[in-house]
Amino acid sequence: MVGTKLGQVEAETTPLFDMHVGTIGRITHKPGGALSVTSVEVVFYTDLKTGAQLKQWRNPYTGATVEVSHGPLGPETIAFGADTRKAIGPREVGGAIIDARAFDADAVVVGDDAWARTVSTVTVTQKSGAGRPFFVNEWVMYQGSTADILAADKPFIHARSQLHEITSWSKWMAMGAQPGNLTAKCIGAKVSAYAEMPERWRALMSEAHPEIARDPVGSLDRPAAKLDR
Repeated sequence: MVGTKLGQVEAETTPLFDMHVGTIGRITHKPGGALSVTSVEVVFYTDLKTGAQLKQWRNPYTGATVEVSHGPLGPETIAFGADTRKAIGPREVGGAIIDARAFDADAVVVGDDAWARTVSTVTVTQKSGAGRPFFVNEWVMYQGSTADILAADKPFIHARSQLHEITSWSKWMAMGAQPGNLTAKCIGAKVSAYAEMPERWRALMSEAHPEIARDPVGSLDRPAAKLDR
């Protein structure tokens, strides 16, 4: 996915930086139609004007320049039932406890276009109990071909996505007592191979995480990165 992260104070929004988001995933099928998905997500922040990866960032709210720190999420494994509903409940990832609640609305179908919506709320707390909880609210819309979805002979189908997100301020932003929150809007797509991911994201991966770029699938079997948002 690609998009923009904005600061929000009351109803006023301020663009902060652009986002380049990629998730590597592996599906494992279980007896009876259940499955599990193991994934690792890597997000890069880039300058709104130059497109350069941000390693330092000037906070427009505080005036301070801070180090940008946003490591990978995962790998983590999430179980799904035969009805494709997620197994709900707290889980530990990278030293943090992720407590998520999700609501999947019925699909909307118009001709060959099918849209599916997922709404989720997430609370991330450190297992040690340190720091404040990090809150995430996400609205995701997926769009694909009705014929592809109903076909019995297609193990992979293409889809597009649109994300809207509201979260707490990230810890690395050093917001202190500044009121407000972060919001984001992104568009994206699902592809079947690492080589089909956007060239810009792959270039950022090669620079920041060469071990993942060399062996994307192998990254799913590594220990989870420390999660401290």
